Amino acid sequence: MLEQLKLKFKEEVYELLDKLETSLLELEKKSNKQNLIKEIFRIMHTIKGAAGMYEFHKTVKLTHELESIYAFIRDKNTGISKNIISLTFDAIDYIRKLVASDDKKINLDAYNKFIKRIEELANKLNKKLDTINQNKVNDETNEIDDDEDLIDFFADENEIEIEVSEATYRIIFQPEANLEERNVNLNAIIEEVKNFNDSVLTFDHSQSKENILNNKFYIFWEFFIVTDQPEEEISDIFIFVDDTIEITKLCNTNLLNKKIFTDYLNENYQSTTVFDLKELQKIGESLTTEDDLLPIVEKTNLSQEEPIIKETSSEDRQNNIIEQQTIISTQKTICILF
Repeated sequence: MLEQLKLKFKEEVYELLDKLETSLLELEKKSNKQNLIKEIFRIMHTIKGAAGMYEFHKTVKLTHELESIYAFIRDKNTGISKNIISLTFDAIDYIRKLVASDDKKINLDAYNKFIKRIEELANKLNKKLDTINQNKVNDETNEIDDDEDLIDFFADENEIEIEVSEATYRIIFQPEANLEERNVNLNAIIEEVKNFNDSVLTFDHSQSKENILNNKFYIFWEFFIVTDQPEEEISDIFIFVDDTIEITKLCNTNLLNKKIFTDYLNENYQSTTVFDLKELQKIGESLTTEDDLLPIVEKTNLSQEEPIIKETSSEDRQNNIIEQQTIISTQKTICILF
């Protein structure tokens, strides 16, 4: 069972790497295409999350370092150099080898040198941007030097695609009880959702005894996420447990900074049931204005009045997982006895 799941994981990663190569080839033709930058970041982020579930730590480290560069390019609205693209192609080959060998059969010295190469490039880009910003403050002329890493680094502002619009999503995550058999790292999934962006609310729910007996995990989760990213980016977090989630777009506005909405969540939270979808959509519709439907120029940090909801710590979640495994073992024992 575990080997079959690992094989599926590898096949998914190889497909993602093929998509990544296609996006890079497109990016070479136009170095500041923001939608391609976002696509590349999304793919690497997905590979990192999947590799983390299967404890491919070297793959996680490599993709994390590389996605940081693309996050920088995306967030600072820059272009991209030929060296960054070349480095990414090299990383694709490296990831293929890591995944094929179960993250083990590699030359560790060569691996560490490659990671250092990525880190040095990231530091160089940060320093260059600091120099450009300082020159703007001092009203000095920006001159791109002959450093190959920085050729075409700064994009033409007239061509940057930065119009975005936010939306609020509700996600219900009800995993199966056989998580250990499927080699799923539940804590990693929950933490990735919580770290998706600054606007995430998490509600823990307890499964009914009937659902537990029907092989459902002891706990299930309800998330509210505000993002300007496509729904596919949320789905990618659950790429290997996609049969256990339900994603619903509530409206085209940020509901988490609306007191009416957070008050509703506070007043109607129940530990064993999710919030009523029709009521959530009704509130969302009433709070969506014409301005919310217009794209915004850039994403800003959202100030919001946080509802008083007790978040479950990683330690508590781990204890819950242990408790769930004990319940399942007891259930199996009862079945054997009877």
